[in-house]
Order: sequence, then structure tokens, then C-alpha cells
Amino acid sequence: MSYPSVYTKKYFQDILTSYFKSNSILVNDLNIRPCNSQAEGFLSILHRITINYQIKDESKSINIVAKSDCDNKFTLEKIGPNGYDIQNKEIKFFSHIAPEMEKIFGNGTILNVIYIDKVNKILLFKDLKDENFQMANRMIGLDENHMKLTLSKLAKFHAASLKMLAKNPQVFDEFDMGLFNRKVDAFNEGTLMLFIAAGDEVATWEGYEVYAEKMKNLRKHFIENATRCFDVKENELNVLNHGDVWTANLMFKYDKEGNVTDAVIFDFQFCNYGSIALDLNHFFFTSLNDDLYNHEDIERLVQFYYYELKKILSDFDYDLTGFPSLHQFIIEFQKKLFFGFIYASCIISFMTSDDPDNDFETIHSKNEKSNKQRRKIMKNERFAKIFKKMLPFFDQMGILDEI
Repeated sequence: MSYPSVYTKKYFQDILTSYFKSNSILVNDLNIRPCNSQAEGFLSILHRITINYQIKDESKSINIVAKSDCDNKFTLEKIGPNGYDIQNKEIKFFSHIAPEMEKIFGNGTILNVIYIDKVNKILLFKDLKDENFQMANRMIGLDENHMKLTLSKLAKFHAASLKMLAKNPQVFDEFDMGLFNRKVDAFNEGTLMLFIAAGDEVATWEGYEVYAEKMKNLRKHFIENATRCFDVKENELNVLNHGDVWTANLMFKYDKEGNVTDAVIFDFQFCNYGSIALDLNHFFFTSLNDDLYNHEDIERLVQFYYYELKKILSDFDYDLTGFPSLHQFIIEFQKKLFFGFIYASCIISFMTSDDPDNDFETIHSKNEKSNKQRRKIMKNERFAKIFKKMLPFFDQMGILDEI
């Protein structure tokens, strides 16, 4: 198993000395193991590390999660310093943004960082499994209780960013690149090829021929429509978006009866300043379970989120003068619906697959092996079930027409 060469006993001893503010720490042993699957984190490398140490003659251990750059050359060209620069973006977030947010809403909403290594571009976090947090099943999505709890946490995150913007309108200037933008096009071609594969699959479904033809015609406008969602408009409710909020970037805690009681959001690699509706479209169309994956429940959850956000802003003493009405908020959500359509049409089948061949390079490459894998991905039964249900809605909303 490979891991960064800096992961030595001396490296972690220095970190624990700083973290615990004690000079009497001696690291005796390290147990390093990988902790992310293909679909849960191919843009960075995660290791779960148990550190056995002594402090003042007392033996102790601590479990941490270490996050470092991926080591795939193809992927680094897309998301490294010459692309999205996601590792540095997350380091900036935890260095400058997270501390200010926690002053506003306290601990417990976003993952707490233990140490930031800017030289080696490594982030170290508490292992929340020690506090009985666990991942939900990304293959089936989230039920209503999980969704509402996460939306409440997301509302706190967005509300804190609005408070920060009110104090300093330039505070998020460095977070100016969303998934689709006019500076870097690293995901454009790969996403379009997934969309083409999705349309080809829809063409095999009886009774869906009209939708397949519309999807085929949409190819030439696909990237522009996606990019327009991320164009910042001053008349919209702009916040710092998490940028990748979905089931695999959440952990939950449960009581003895199995009821979900708490949630924590992590993975801030794609934070971007823009419409608040981007995070909502991303979250809904990646994370709802099959029972909730319909436009009626989505609209109901948008309403829930709106009132939750407004309540939190009021609690934060935020000036609500000029704040959008629910009607205006829903219109903004609908204006960004094409972004949700992208996830429903060509990403969810990939996100809910454990196929070991679904690596970033294969999905984003132009060759017959990659074409075959993309076609294979679209045979996902859950994708067919969801998309057959949602296609008429997207069509009625005008998503399949040129925007």
C-alpha cells in the first residue's frame, strides 16, 4: 500500500505535539490504511491512521483521517494547480473560511481539522467514527429525516457565508470556480460524453424516443447551459456553495433506536461563490432515495430549506431586508435546474456504482475502452428507474430545449 513518504512517526509526533500543546509526546506506532472507494473519492487519497503514542508515561491512541493529493497524472492535470487546484482550495477553506464560520455557528456542522500541512498539501481530520458517526448508503440515497437534518446543516453553512459577505463582500473572491466555469474546462468533455451515453441508453427505452431525440439535440448546448448555471448574477442569492454536497460527503450519528440525530458535512474541495440554488440542485439530484426522488417532494424540501435558512439568518441577527420571498427563491432554484438535470441524467449512475473500472481517467478519456465503460454505467437499474420518472418533468420545465 502506498502513502505519502512524509507519513512517519516523527511527522505525526510533531503534529500531536502541536495539537495537544505538549512536548512530552512520543509516537510508538502507526497503523495506516486506505479508507475511500472509487466513487467516494478518486480526486484525493484518504488514509485512516491510528497513532499509538505516549504522553507523560501514559499510553494512548488517536484515530485520524489524512487527505492528500491523488497520485494519478491524468487526474492531476484536471484538478491540480493548473486545473481546479482542489487541494489548495480546500486548504484555503480550512485555513481562512472555516474558522470564521465556526465563530458564527459554532462546532458540529463541518468536519474539524486537526492540522493543515500547506507544504505537502495534506489535511488531517478527527476520525468521526470514534464519535459514532457513520456513512449512509450512497447506493440507495437518503430518507426524509436524513435529508432535513442535512438541509438544516447546509442552511447554517450558507447563512454563515451570508453573514461573512455582509461584513466583507470580497471574502470569497478566491472561490470563483464552480464545476462548470469559464476559466477551466477539465470536467466538460467527460461530462458531455456521459450525457451522450445517457441519451443513447434512453433511446433504447420503449416510449422514450421523443426524449432521446431531444437529448441528442441538446448535446451542442449542453456545456454552455451548464456553465450559465455558474455565471454569478448580482440579482440572485449568492453564497459560498459547498460544491459537492451529497451522501458520500456526509456522516451521521444515530440514537439507540436507530433515529438519526446529527450530521457533519465534509470535503470542501469544490467550494464556489454563486447561487444558493446550486448546492440544493446538487444535493437533491444526487442524494434523495427512490421514494423522495420526484418533483413534488423536491419542491416540498426546497420550501423546508427556505424557511430553515430564514430562521437561522434571523437567529444570526442578519438583516433580512430585501431577502427573497419563497416564490422568488423557488424561481431561482428552477433557473438552476439544468445543473440538477446533469446529475440526474449522467452522474448519479456513476455515483451509485461500485464498479472498479469507474476510475476518473477511464470516465474522462476518449477511447473505445472508455466508451464501453460509459455505456455500461448507463445500464444501472436505479438510473433507469429514476430517470424514466424524472424525464417528463425535466421536459415540462423546458430543460430539454435550448435555454
